[in-house]
Amino acid sequence: MSTDLRASESLFGGKGSHSTLEQSRDLQIMFEYETLIYYSPSGVIVIPDMKSIHIWYGIVFVRSGIYKDQVYKFLIDMPNDYPNSAPKVTFISPVFHPLIDPVTYELNLIPKFPIWRPKKDFVFMILRYIKSVFIQKGFWTSKDSKNHAAFVLKDEEVLYMEEMIKTSRNKSDGKKHDAWIYRVTGAEENEDTRKILEAFKKVHGEEDLNNFFDWLDDKYTRKN
Repeated sequence: MSTDLRASESLFGGKGSHSTLEQSRDLQIMFEYETLIYYSPSGVIVIPDMKSIHIWYGIVFVRSGIYKDQVYKFLIDMPNDYPNSAPKVTFISPVFHPLIDPVTYELNLIPKFPIWRPKKDFVFMILRYIKSVFIQKGFWTSKDSKNHAAFVLKDEEVLYMEEMIKTSRNKSDGKKHDAWIYRVTGAEENEDTRKILEAFKKVHGEEDLNNFFDWLDDKYTRKN
């Protein structure tokens, strides 16, 4: 992956030794987050969990296609051996989609990443894929479908949109996660937290920071 940032310039590459394998992997994840300033798709905002760099919380704003004006929350969970193994993407918001399991809300990554290639596949590619599955139907195949009902209705636009909107409005079906992780008070702040928030402002802009927290807390009202 080509980038204008060097590892030595990373917000997270300052003091302290990163000699262990675990620390090295964490540093790579943090570095990948910083480089989203160059690679992140528009309409997708993510931030690392304040307690674990291996979990990123995100929001995708769909601006075209059948899902236009829908807003979905998700998390990316990176395995301990990342980048050797692929991350897992799970939606927190309830989603009606052929590639998203209707029970677990896990997104099928196989259509885009049939084999995860360390050092060739990166999280920013997953973010682009997340955005694309709501716009492009090319990934919606019978072989890769995780929601049979959604796949069957994929060519029935009116019926599909009815189910999609009904599912989106049923927030009680969403996955429960701790929103407190984003409400950082002075007492809770530490060096790692400040670095994450600084990186967020660098990637997405300071104005989006508080808005992002509100969106995650369901204070953002979308139009259906």
